[in-house]
Parts: sequence; structure tokens; C-alpha cells
Amino acid sequence: MKINPVAVRQCLKSFDFKTLFYEHLGWDRHQAHLDIYVDGNTVSLSAIAQKRGFVAFVCRSMPDRPTRLKIDHQVTKSVREHFVIYTDKPSGQQIWHWVRREPGRPLASRDHRFDVSQSGDPLIQRLERIAVSIEEEETLTLPDMTSRGREAFDVDKITKKFYD
Repeated sequence: MKINPVAVRQCLKSFDFKTLFYEHLGWDRHQAHLDIYVDGNTVSLSAIAQKRGFVAFVCRSMPDRPTRLKIDHQVTKSVREHFVIYTDKPSGQQIWHWVRREPGRPLASRDHRFDVSQSGDPLIQRLERIAVSIEEEETLTLPDMTSRGREAFDVDKITKKFYD
């Protein structure tokens, strides 16, 4: 699905993920809350959108990479297919975190950073891959969304496509 990059960029820069997912990516509303306990601390995640069981969470803090991996491990117990958007609004930073899970292969964590001072074009191109049009809504499945997530966030797939 083709998205409006100007509108998507504005949503990213204003941290307006609900408008981004509902109006521009065609995802469904999802309101859930997870408190994840990591290293003696509680990290709160809010689910803001989902499409066929693939869930987008937002975390209003930016823990270090080892902590993000521990958080992902805990989230997977509740929702297998997901990504987490870690945010630090005062500094204008976001980390879109996704983990590749494939049978017989090790987990592969992918972080895609966004800063409000940037154009956001690389992230917008990734988001276009997970956008869903009304025409495809009826036949879309969780495996379809999982595949789209892999295409959007897996660096190996994108690099391979580039070289092909």
C-alpha cells in the first residue's frame, strides 16, 4: 500500500503513533498494557495497534540494548509477533525494535533509530511494507503480517534485495 510520506513523517516527529497506525498504516486499535519486570525494575508497555495478532507496543523510555532484549523475551510470552517503539520525546529519539524468530535459526534483534531532526525516509520506507489497504483487509492473515514485518525490519532481507 502506498502511504503519504509527509503525513507519516509528521506523525513520527510528533510521536503520534495512534494516528500513524490507524489512519496511515491501516492497523486496528489495540489497548493492552504490559508491565515487564527486568533486573528489579518495572518497564511499562502500551499496545497501541495490532493487525491480525501482530502487535505494536510503545515504551516511554529507552533502555539499553541488553535490557530491550530482556523486555522482548518477556513480551514474547504474551504476544509472539510484535515490535516495540522505545521513545524519549524530550530528546526526539525513537528506537523501533523487532526480533526475527524463525525455526532452526537464532534470534536476530533489529533496532531502527529515528531522530526528529532526520527526514525519516528509511523508516517511512519500512513502514510502507506493513501498511494495509482496505482491499487486502479481508484476506490478510497473521503469517502475512509476520512476513511483512520481516520484510520491513529485517536488515538481512533488505540488504539481499539491494544486492539482487
